[in-house]
Amino acid sequence: MNRRKPRWWGVMAFSLAYLAALNPAWGEVNVADPKGAQSAFGLNGGVASATAVTADRGSFVAGAFQLDYGFKELPLCLSGRVLFGDAVTGNDNWRFDHYHQLFEVGLGLQKELGRGVWFGQMTAGALGVYEVATHHQIIRLGDELGRFTNWSMGPNASIETGLRLKLGAGFSSRMSIGPTWTRQKVADTETDIFGVQAQLGLHYEF
Repeated sequence: MNRRKPRWWGVMAFSLAYLAALNPAWGEVNVADPKGAQSAFGLNGGVASATAVTADRGSFVAGAFQLDYGFKELPLCLSGRVLFGDAVTGNDNWRFDHYHQLFEVGLGLQKELGRGVWFGQMTAGALGVYEVATHHQIIRLGDELGRFTNWSMGPNASIETGLRLKLGAGFSSRMSIGPTWTRQKVADTETDIFGVQAQLGLHYEF
């Protein structure tokens, strides 16, 4: 079983350095709000790269959306997240599209660091994968012989840590990375799949 090396490590490292450069006041105390109080709710949106549920694994790019609720008196936060992405693979005869749909909830910690916020969380939920297999000669074979579909649904869990850097007007840049686990039916066999998920996006407090 071949594994393709993920290419997003360099992108995440570059993005972290770039956003840190945009925020030279990292680590300074906010004089107007010395306690750094946050709004209770936060909405995150961005792109994610995660390990795919395919025969040769690899990774896929997805859109990710998350709603956070932070407790005022405690460094705890609750979250709910959805993620949608497509991984494409194939061989000499077939093209395989794997549409990933992730739904999960999480419990985490967060701590103000000047103009930034460190956070970490554990999440659990379900991952569904809808496979569409299309033969390269589908026009000649027709849909009955040239296209097949399959569906897999299994539990999913992850551990995530990252940073938010405040940009202003309630917006912050958000970066995170962490390991993931899911159990899916691959090639008619229940398989434990361990991987990595990284996210880059914006956070808005309201």
